[in-house]
Amino acid sequence: MEGIGLDVGGSPADLPPGYADRVRAAHPRLGTTRALTTSIGNQALADPRKALPGMLAGEIVHQRHPELPYLTWDSILDSSGWRDWEARGTAAANIEKLHAEVLLVE
Repeated sequence: MEGIGLDVGGSPADLPPGYADRVRAAHPRLGTTRALTTSIGNQALADPRKALPGMLAGEIVHQRHPELPYLTWDSILDSSGWRDWEARGTAAANIEKLHAEVLLVE
């Protein structure tokens, strides 16, 4: 685990002995992870394009605001201007054809 992942899901034990204590003495955490989570959620509420399914921001909004509509991947595809929903019945056949073409190229 590295970077912000260490800040969110790690612990002082993931760092060299005494390192976390020295850093926190100079730079207290002050609830940084919760504040960051709130900020991500607020930005996603202000601009739902930042909260697509499968994204951290989308999951934060979904968990903190279950009353809001929950977009799924299929609902996004169904609302797109590409009208892919018209070809739903042939999707599996198209995937198999594409897969076979990719195998031929390799």
